[in-house]
Amino acid sequence: MNKSESIVEISKALAKFQKEVEQPLKDADNPFFKSKYVPLESVVESIHKVAPKHGLSFVQWALNDEQGRVGVATMLMHESGEYIEFDPVFMNAEKNTPQGAGSLITYLKRYSLSAV
Repeated sequence: MNKSESIVEISKALAKFQKEVEQPLKDADNPFFKSKYVPLESVVESIHKVAPKHGLSFVQWALNDEQGRVGVATMLMHESGEYIEFDPVFMNAEKNTPQGAGSLITYLKRYSLSAV
């Protein structure tokens, strides 16, 4: 994890954000496991409803490691210029196709963002 020299302001903003953010609903179906899950769009929507008024934003990007695994890194930012960059999470795609990589990137974005 990398962070700005100070994280005082981002920490204050996160405390306020966490009091207000609502857990998104599990409203998407996973036919393989016959269960429901929270799609990435719902996670992002839940964050976008509250984060801006506390000066918070995020960015995520895809990358690969030396073993060819697909990864996603997440950076949380504050309007003060403070930031916290979280280590990327890497996994192998189930299928070695563009669709397999895209699906994994979406999955990793959803789980990384939810964890942050």
